[in-house]
Amino acid sequence: MKLFTKLGTVIFPLSLLTACANTVEIDALKVSLGEVQSLAHIALLTARNAHSSADMATSTANNSITIAYKAQDTVNGALYLVGKCCTKIDRIFKQSISK
Repeated sequence: MKLFTKLGTVIFPLSLLTACANTVEIDALKVSLGEVQSLAHIALLTARNAHSSADMATSTANNSITIAYKAQDTVNGALYLVGKCCTKIDRIFKQSISK
């Protein structure tokens, strides 16, 4: 019985120290987990912002393509009119030379 009492006086403080160390480790892990969650939240917000920016860039690019097609149509129309004008000038010039 004395042996158990002596062992108890040695083991009990050791078990308390171990429990305290585990509590400190658990608290440290909780803090680390909180930091990881915070970083994950920031990363998620950053990814959402990047996605939004990419969507806006796509929309802008699509609008630019539409404007470019309209500009090309305008240029084609202008070239057609210039061709008609040149043809008319050539005809007038040939008529003036033939007289």
